[in-house]
Amino acid sequence: MDTMSKFKIFYKAAELPPQWDKLAANPFQKRDFLQFLEKVNPCRQVYHLNTADRILLITYRLKLDVLSFQNRFSLRLPIEIAGVPLSIASSGYACPSQSLDVLAEYMNRFKLLLILNTDGSLKLAKGRTLPAYALTLQKSLDSHLAQMRSHYRYRLKKASARGEDLRFEKIEGADFDEELYGFYEEVYARSNGKLEKLSIDFFRESAVDLYRITNEQSKAVGFFQSMWQGEEYLFLFCGFDHRRNRDYDIYLNILLKLLELGASAKRIHLGQTTAYSKSIVGGEMTPLYLHLASSCLPKLLLEKIVSLLSNKADDPEIHCMKTAAL
Repeated sequence: MDTMSKFKIFYKAAELPPQWDKLAANPFQKRDFLQFLEKVNPCRQVYHLNTADRILLITYRLKLDVLSFQNRFSLRLPIEIAGVPLSIASSGYACPSQSLDVLAEYMNRFKLLLILNTDGSLKLAKGRTLPAYALTLQKSLDSHLAQMRSHYRYRLKKASARGEDLRFEKIEGADFDEELYGFYEEVYARSNGKLEKLSIDFFRESAVDLYRITNEQSKAVGFFQSMWQGEEYLFLFCGFDHRRNRDYDIYLNILLKLLELGASAKRIHLGQTTAYSKSIVGGEMTPLYLHLASSCLPKLLLEKIVSLLSNKADDPEIHCMKTAAL
């Protein structure tokens, strides 16, 4: 059977059959969550399903800065992307290893397709994107800090002291106001590898945990989102007042709060950006990759374009623990 004919295409998540959720690799690929994203972050999403080879694929369209990792230049072009239309360290497909060649062949039928956040297994033109960081705590946050080398333990204790007056209050989505959204916009404006900018409705309507951060004067200085996925704990998005970050070490205190809240998790996932901060709290780096596929461009040209798209930063892999985990 021809590869194209194996795939059925859907333009609304509500139309996806029950098989879709059975193949989904994580909650961000599930039908209900995709319906939510269509409402709060419409990006002309399309869903591709091949039940015979147990493959699902999510694509969407976005005007993307294709030179986002080239700090000196910017070039925004409309492009089709394979991924979840949400800036998280998750790929937009689910596929068993024995079907990867089928998926790659299907992707090569697109005029031009950018594939984000993969493990690098696809046999397509490949480059680096931002790595992901995760860790497992040993018993508790205090125990974790005790196992750190003195330099990093001192840095985190200093951050904790600066942030001792910060208060983390769990709030409802309806309490997410324009001020908190402004903190998200600050973080988004400063980030590398920008994709879609989320609307305020995403934060108001997401079924995840939401925390507002205030200082000793009860003034908001930031927020963050997190969620449990089974026995794993995930950091999603945050925002904070960069003008006060030096006073309170807000971002490092967000990370420390995440470690405290997720202390019982089998794995705490910290996401992709701000690599140095995530490394010094003990985050272990997992490389992630991007690919290009095309029906009309030769592989040699695709590899040159991928080189332009790739993350050129030297991502830190800091060994901040004194001993291996017991």
